Amino acid sequence: VRWLAIGVAVVPWGGKPAALTFFTDITESKLMTQEVRTSEERLRAVVEHAGEGIIVVGETDRPVFVNQRALQIMRMTREELDARGYFHLFHPDDLAMVVERRRRRFAGDTVIGRYEVRLMDPDGSVRWIDLGTTIVPWSGQKATMSFFSDITDRKGMLEAMHRSEERYRAVVEHVGEGMVVVQDGYFVFVNQRALEITRRTREELMRAGFAEQIHPDDRPLVLERQRRRLAG
Repeated sequence: VRWLAIGVAVVPWGGKPAALTFFTDITESKLMTQEVRTSEERLRAVVEHAGEGIIVVGETDRPVFVNQRALQIMRMTREELDARGYFHLFHPDDLAMVVERRRRRFAGDTVIGRYEVRLMDPDGSVRWIDLGTTIVPWSGQKATMSFFSDITDRKGMLEAMHRSEERYRAVVEHVGEGMVVVQDGYFVFVNQRALEITRRTREELMRAGFAEQIHPDDRPLVLERQRRRLAG
């Protein structure tokens, strides 16, 4: 069993609506979240070179840990991050949402696990990230641990999809995220990264039903959300 962060958008495909599903393997992130509950120092060593950006922010709203991938995504040094502060990373239109969800997590409320939000680069340009956050113990206090990936390219691809299906096929074939298109319960398009993450051949996936690839415990949730998206 592996864990995926999964996103779905409804797109036109062959003249009919289809579910474009993009996903990233976050098994490592799940294991890291468990690890921090048992050994903070061991976690630091493990996450430093993880594939996702990881940042831990204490109760004082200051970053107390950030891995190298996070600095690459944010396009800044650790010193620049410390000077700028955590909340100044986010687009002004998204900042209130981020602050409120962080407040609710610290209060013990149930908050959506992963969502899309905009970052502001030091030069003022805007990029999109897929952000997941959880509460963890850190140095004897509560902190938020956030995992994130740059999905700016994905956003551009969705726009391209609505302009030209064929051009979109060519663009997504070699992107970093797994991407599949599901129509009437079956795969009608699968990119190379999806094959690597699912550990299937293209022929195996195209023969299989989409639902068969989802863990039985998660299948009702995934299928119901897909049904609702396709229904508008």
